[in-house]
Amino acid sequence: MDLKEFVAESLKQIIDGIKEAQEYASQNGGVVAPSYNNFTGRQGSEGHKQSVLLDVAVTTQESKGQEGRAGLKIPFLDAGGTLSADQVNSTVSRIKFAVPVEYPVQKD
Repeated sequence: MDLKEFVAESLKQIIDGIKEAQEYASQNGGVVAPSYNNFTGRQGSEGHKQSVLLDVAVTTQESKGQEGRAGLKIPFLDAGGTLSADQVNSTVSRIKFAVPVEYPVQKD
């Protein structure tokens, strides 16, 4: 899985998880991510804005031999692989960033 897929899937799953929790809460007398006016008593229907913090270790690999791979991969999610006697040079970098997200609002 490359970095772009990891970020997109993480954010999609967070939003889907909130929506699923909202359905459960609604059926059981609770509220998850209420509208702004329910949360503060003020008028309006804004959702909650929050930054999702991502801290990712990214590995780049350069292989000398007949088989090589290029690109950014998140190693703990990369299930494929090949065996060879090639020399492999790896570099690990950390990327930290925040993505502002407005969560879905649970309606009254």
